[in-house]
Amino acid sequence: MISVNACGHQAFVGWLTVYLSEVDRVSAAGVAATLTALYAGSICGCFAWGFVVDRFGRRAGGGGLIAAGAFSALFVLLPAPLWAKQAAVFGFGFAFATVATIVPGG
Repeated sequence: MISVNACGHQAFVGWLTVYLSEVDRVSAAGVAATLTALYAGSICGCFAWGFVVDRFGRRAGGGGLIAAGAFSALFVLLPAPLWAKQAAVFGFGFAFATVATIVPGG
């Protein structure tokens, strides 16, 4: 399951820069700001999910994976201005950070 999640993360993040620059025609600065939002979300999510998993158990962290899928769908399906796409990417990073807290033996 962890491998599937890692592949999903890499597929989204690896494709993100190409999508923004070639499909949405976002400038290099806009792509960099979007990636910054992704990693800021991940940092915040690690702390938040660490608290949730410590308090409620590893199964509670599974909701983050569902939320990550929802945020990636929002990014792709909703025509939105760049700031809204950056908010969705922040949410994806925040939600996907649960993987760091629910690994076996973690």
